[in-house]
Amino acid sequence: MSLDSEPSLPHLMDKVAAVIPNKYETVGLQLGFTQAEIQVIRPPKQSLETHQRAFREIFEVWRRHESPPYTWRTIIGVLRSASVGEPTLSKQLISWIATTSGITGGMESPYTAFTLLTCCG
Repeated sequence: MSLDSEPSLPHLMDKVAAVIPNKYETVGLQLGFTQAEIQVIRPPKQSLETHQRAFREIFEVWRRHESPPYTWRTIIGVLRSASVGEPTLSKQLISWIATTSGITGGMESPYTAFTLLTCCG
């Protein structure tokens, strides 16, 4: 797994949607969805379960589109954006990807430090 690999839907749901369920609209807008598209996805009843469903739909539609690229790098850039404002979560994802890829050393490893400096805008 690398920053440029495609994330699996279960990993996105576990690592992103479960952590920031109420930010599905902002994440969707950063992924290029229009306000009208978000309106169609927006659940009539606001709850953790309906936010999870909205995130799932956003991720599924994003995967089918060609732009922005369906990669970990893209979602990390979205999380680091000023409007989403989740730099800590983006760092946790980078560390998880590095660990999953067999690169050890945690957040202090040269790979992770370099990645944090150069990755994702």
